Amino acid sequence: MNVEQISAQEIKAIIKEVGGLVSVLRNGENEFGEPVESPFGIIIAGYFYKQDKYMGIKIDTAGSTVKAAGEAAYRLLTGVDDDTLQIQSGDYFEYNGIQYKITDLGKFENAYFNMSLEVM
Repeated sequence: MNVEQISAQEIKAIIKEVGGLVSVLRNGENEFGEPVESPFGIIIAGYFYKQDKYMGIKIDTAGSTVKAAGEAAYRLLTGVDDDTLQIQSGDYFEYNGIQYKITDLGKFENAYFNMSLEVM
């Protein structure tokens, strides 16, 4: 799917027809610095899909990770509204019994998000 060539109205129609709802959550820390699920949680409508060909390089202080062409990349396509604007990289959700972490928002102007995901 080449989402860069799809209008915001077409994206809304796709989400309405074949999309679903996901509850986006965020981890936080309590007063003792221990990880806890934060009260942040919003429900958004989106279209979840798998992109079969992907080439990406992520470089951080721990090293680098390369996904070669042919590996699956997971995406969540959703519109831009007050709720989706609160989503950050590192937030997560469950879809079909599998938890996914949002690694990149993939914001395209003010029309939509095409979020990159990784399996947790």
